[in-house]
Amino acid sequence: LGATLYYLVGGRAPFAGESRDETVSHVVNDPPPLLRDACPGAPAGLEAVVNRCLAKNPADRYASAAELADELER
Repeated sequence: LGATLYYLVGGRAPFAGESRDETVSHVVNDPPPLLRDACPGAPAGLEAVVNRCLAKNPADRYASAAELADELER
């Protein structure tokens, strides 16, 4: 979901490579790119939500869709 939100706001995928394997390597090994790099006008709160959705550690992501929805409403 984080990648989808990033794409919708930033207009590009957060991770991309020349091949599928290279893209997967970026997803696994690289930190999430800042949304403001793709969309300088993105609100800081939305960037924080997207970054949390893209967190490598599942424990650092939202625990449920309801929690994410509540955060987006704020």
